[in-house]
Amino acid sequence: MLCIAVFFFWWLLMGRRLRKFMKRLDRAGLDYLRSRDVDGYLLELDACCEMAGVRNMTLGGIPALDYVTILKIRTLREAGREGEVFALLETAKQEMKGEKALLLLRDEEEKLDRRQK
Repeated sequence: MLCIAVFFFWWLLMGRRLRKFMKRLDRAGLDYLRSRDVDGYLLELDACCEMAGVRNMTLGGIPALDYVTILKIRTLREAGREGEVFALLETAKQEMKGEKALLLLRDEEEKLDRRQK
């Protein structure tokens, strides 16, 4: 019975952390769309990654940290900051292991390649 209680408590705690993370991520995205402040958005994404429990979260089968990295790459690409995109892409290629994350990463890389041509 104790194991069930501990699991239930853990499950509630992680659900609460995930909701807080998603709210902050959504708020950061909305603020970015309103202000188009790329640097402010990137700082807020970094702050989201520092929240408790984020390292253990997944969003649609993608680790939350990988998801945020892809958001950063997309934002930098849309802002025209190719040098930073390439550096982040190279780092992400080495760190990401999940199939879904790598597919999104390849998609961003293709979009960057098409933009350069």
